[in-house]
Amino acid sequence: ISAEHFVKFSLPYLNRISDEFGGLWIHSCGNYSHNLDNLSLVHNLRGIDFAVTETPIDAVLDKFRGKIIISMRVGLNEKGEFLNMPQFVRYVQKKLKKKVEGVFLYIEIWEGNRAVPVKCSPEQIDEICKLFDR
Repeated sequence: ISAEHFVKFSLPYLNRISDEFGGLWIHSCGNYSHNLDNLSLVHNLRGIDFAVTETPIDAVLDKFRGKIIISMRVGLNEKGEFLNMPQFVRYVQKKLKKKVEGVFLYIEIWEGNRAVPVKCSPEQIDEICKLFDR
């Protein structure tokens, strides 16, 4: 949805829902970087969930880091950016520069619904755990 249509058609309803329930958490499967400014207009925005393969991670971090919970995942992976979950985790860790407060990392072990499947074997789960050892 365009930025203009978001403000006209989505924002009023999102704000009504947010006001009624004390906040919102918003998800988008696609690239919604053109609506990041508009998302900041949502009353009591608690968090956003986005696909790193569709929405540029730097834009989201620049806009929302330290303000709301940021949930990241691998999306459709159409360009094959990530071939396995440890690769995804290392990429996100590099972008976060060890500042992980307020970040939720969604690590899927299921390979469905992706143009390029992202593998996650038991050995790779162990590898991911070691990436978080401090």
